[in-house]
Amino acid sequence: MGGASWWMAVLACTLAVLARPRIALAAPITWDAPPGCPDEAELRAQLREAIADEASLARLGDVHARVRPTAEGRWELVVTFSASPDAERRLVLDACDEAPRVTAFIVAITLDPNAGLAAPEPAEIPQPPAPALPAEPNEPAPTRAPEPIPALPVLEEPAADAPAFVPRSRARPRVLLDAGGAVQIGVFPTVTAGAIAATGLAWPRARLVLGYARWFPSRATLPSRSDAGARVSVHAFTADAGPVLRWRTIELPFRAGLELGALRAQGFGTDDDRSPTQVWLAFTAGGGIVWLPRALGGYGGLALQADLVVPALRPTVVIDRTQEVFEIGAIGLRAGLRLEARFP
Repeated sequence: MGGASWWMAVLACTLAVLARPRIALAAPITWDAPPGCPDEAELRAQLREAIADEASLARLGDVHARVRPTAEGRWELVVTFSASPDAERRLVLDACDEAPRVTAFIVAITLDPNAGLAAPEPAEIPQPPAPALPAEPNEPAPTRAPEPIPALPVLEEPAADAPAFVPRSRARPRVLLDAGGAVQIGVFPTVTAGAIAATGLAWPRARLVLGYARWFPSRATLPSRSDAGARVSVHAFTADAGPVLRWRTIELPFRAGLELGALRAQGFGTDDDRSPTQVWLAFTAGGGIVWLPRALGGYGGLALQADLVVPALRPTVVIDRTQEVFEIGAIGLRAGLRLEARFP
């Protein structure tokens, strides 16, 4: 178990370092989008590209961005700023994936109007008719030239269609690292502890993970002798993939995969103790829940995972060449707790 504790300590330090410089950006922004849309981490990545000084966000107060589908099959984006109750921006987008980039543009141009597109020229704005002046008899009615109307900020009257300057963006995978401990029942002789470390790619709606699992020795003895038996353990490489459901700061990953490694049975208490090794092959399927705290900006979280494991090979452990000690179980149940770190 010492190895598992060391992995968890290293990953916890990594999460703390990642979280520190992003708290200033995480505080004033609230992202509200339905499942399937880009997550809050994508919004913050766009904000870091659009805004040079993250501390300047404090001038806007609390910023709230909300994305909702429309009856026409499009997406409405509403951005409000608490520092100015009347400041509200509305846009209708063709795709939900465009929302983080558009939101970052709105925030950037609100902080600095010169940072975005130029305002329309006065000639592009319709001019109202000049008011008629009372005229004396036999005198032509004088006219007054219309006063020029100043250019309006481009975001004060947003168009109903998606802005032409916002390109479509694809959801980019993020590098995933996790490590933690687990317990297993039903396959080995007793409840077995394990340590797992993995890396992979995390998309908004799917994930692919490769890792290493170590299941520590589980002891089995002869029915007639408690001092003779075998200790069963496993080293294995793992691979799994599956879809992900999202709701705010919660993810629900589902996965199916396999394990390939070595099964070792170390005998004890006999005149001919041996430590034979055999191929370990098993299939896994399960799901879990991942909590991504807002304070970490989507760069770290805590995962609770539960899986069923079905060994493809089920050897029988024999000592003294003839005495059966234990047969590998047909199905088992695992539960684990892991720390996760994600990188752009």
